[in-house]
Amino acid sequence: MKSILQSTLTTLLLWTASAANNNNFDYTDYINSEPSEDGAILLLGDSWAAIAGDYAANICGLSNSRYVTNDAQNGSTANQWAEKESAVESVQKAEYDYDYVWLSLGGNDFLDNKCDISMADQVAADIVTVIGHIVDNSPNENIKILYFGYSVPSTDIC
Repeated sequence: MKSILQSTLTTLLLWTASAANNNNFDYTDYINSEPSEDGAILLLGDSWAAIAGDYAANICGLSNSRYVTNDAQNGSTANQWAEKESAVESVQKAEYDYDYVWLSLGGNDFLDNKCDISMADQVAADIVTVIGHIVDNSPNENIKILYFGYSVPSTDIC
């Protein structure tokens, strides 16, 4: 999975750079800029958010222009985030007034339970609870949440 994400991000980055060069785009201001709080991103959730955060900050260069904080926890479940109120803790300890939260949850809940689809309503409820924790505790009343879900795994994976 990590290699697929790596490959996709690398291809996108190379294509973007190529397209920009064809249009004589000047990256000087972007590369030489100091990160700012404008557009700051907080990553929360499981390994998909953790991996994406590292790539977004370091490979795609987002950390050159905005603050990127990765509080995602590999292997975590939506249920753990909902019960422990981990998102509340992350938002309250935040160093910045984040504009965006990148949230990825749900995959481990299913994988840890042999993809038992009967738990879908509970997983969805846990995800909605976490989103509520973020919205209710963020100092930014206009915070935007980008949620990444999982497709339903086939039975050969579980």
